[in-house]
Amino acid sequence: MAMTLTRCIREDRTLICSLKFIEKTMESSEFTKPISYPIDGIWANSSKLVPVLMLLTPGSDPTSTIEELARKKKKFPTKNVSMGEGQEKKAKAVMDECTVSGGWVILQNCHLGLGYMQDLLTIIPTEAEPERAELYHEDFRLWITCESNNAFPLGLLQRAIKVTNEAPKGLKAGLNKTFTTIINQDFLDKIEHPYWRQLIFTLCF
Repeated sequence: MAMTLTRCIREDRTLICSLKFIEKTMESSEFTKPISYPIDGIWANSSKLVPVLMLLTPGSDPTSTIEELARKKKKFPTKNVSMGEGQEKKAKAVMDECTVSGGWVILQNCHLGLGYMQDLLTIIPTEAEPERAELYHEDFRLWITCESNNAFPLGLLQRAIKVTNEAPKGLKAGLNKTFTTIINQDFLDKIEHPYWRQLIFTLCF
């Protein structure tokens, strides 16, 4: 009844009221906290033959998170290609290079390059093609970012690890993501000034 009344009188408070109701009913805030996808676990489950497909939501961009993971795994720099008209040739060249060298490829906004996504079905070998698979470096990884699109090739969708990347909800979640992706210990130690860390926090806030 209280939630219905809140919805009628103060629509802007409905979401807050709903979260409080869930926390009180479940006697835990576990179900209302924002969930961060475990990027390390996603990488561990991927392979040179199994790409990672990250479905984009408004306000989210996983590129910086992938690049930070690449730095930790000493695979930096990654090769990034923003898909669109005329980018298929560049994407193919980057793929040819990294499959041999063991680099990481990030194909961004692939809903703008669905034709090349169809080509990837034949470019990336399957486990049933051991001779072609041997030509791929074990450290090679393919990361695909794409908005939801019904025309995305079903075969590639089935072969990939699928991840939904949502923007952080709330101030705490936003700050936490910033300090685990963009801001690292090296960045904080870069400048020796008594107000450097306070300045960084203020800007992030």
